[in-house]
Amino acid sequence: MIAEILYHKFKKVAKKKPRERGENVTNYYLNLNAQSNGDHEVHKESCYYYYMYKSGYNFELLGSFNNEIDAVNYAKIKHPEYKIDGCAHCCSKAHRG
Repeated sequence: MIAEILYHKFKKVAKKKPRERGENVTNYYLNLNAQSNGDHEVHKESCYYYYMYKSGYNFELLGSFNNEIDAVNYAKIKHPEYKIDGCAHCCSKAHRG
C-alpha cells in the first residue's frame, strides 16, 4: 500500500516540468556571432554579457538546463559546424579558454 502511494506520487512529480519539480534550471543562450577567435559562446540568461551584447537576433535560446556543461554539449550537438565554448564569466565550468 505505501509503495503504491509513493509510486503514484513519484509519477505525478516526474510529469511536471523541471522548475515545477524544484530543480535548479536556467535558460541558456548561444551567441550566433562568433568572437574574434571563432568561438560561439553559451551564456546564462542572467549573464551580464548576454544582456550587453543582446541585440536583434544574435542569440538563440538553447533551452533550460541543470548546468552549463549540459547546455554547451547540447549546443555542440545542435550546431556541429560551430566552435562552441562556455562564457568565462557565467559558464566557467564549461569554459575551455
